[in-house]
Amino acid sequence: TESDARFVAELCTLIGDRSATLAGAGVVAIYKYMLDNNQVDQGQRFVVAVDGGLFEHYPRYPDRMAQTFIDLLGKKQAQ
Repeated sequence: TESDARFVAELCTLIGDRSATLAGAGVVAIYKYMLDNNQVDQGQRFVVAVDGGLFEHYPRYPDRMAQTFIDLLGKKQAQ
């Protein structure tokens, strides 16, 4: 039914948002680990590879990850 379709669509959105949040939190954890072990300096940029298919094609995935960086690191440091 239409109601079931809306439910499944909303569920998929929630799962995708959670996935992006967890991926972003993992990147932040790696960054903090590297800070604690003097592998990077505070504010130093570094590169993390992300599976292109998921990152490029899943709606709002990059935005949700970026928001997680801001939530966990603060806006200035997340840039």
